[in-house]
Amino acid sequence: MRRPGDLPEGGDKRLNNMEQVVLKPQNLPKQLRLLADSLPAQGHPSIFHLMTEAYEADLLPGKILEAIRTKSGLHEITIVKCIEDAGRIRYTGNLYVPDRAELRQCII
Repeated sequence: MRRPGDLPEGGDKRLNNMEQVVLKPQNLPKQLRLLADSLPAQGHPSIFHLMTEAYEADLLPGKILEAIRTKSGLHEITIVKCIEDAGRIRYTGNLYVPDRAELRQCII
């Protein structure tokens, strides 16, 4: 550990990442839990757009939503623990994210 007087001129760039805070979803307002409506970074689609594409491309979310709506069973997942939230699936309170690399990378 360096003493404050030992820092190089202009600061130490390695220290920029030392004070990161990870916010837990339960501590955030519902609107901020997934910044789906935030503006995308330049040249990148928004999380909302990627989620919509992923739900349309993947067959499993459609099956799950249909099973939730009709209150029928499904072999792949326990529907009792699922709810529909604005066209998205929540499993035990957590948002279901389809298996799509670009979407998962954007979320992370």
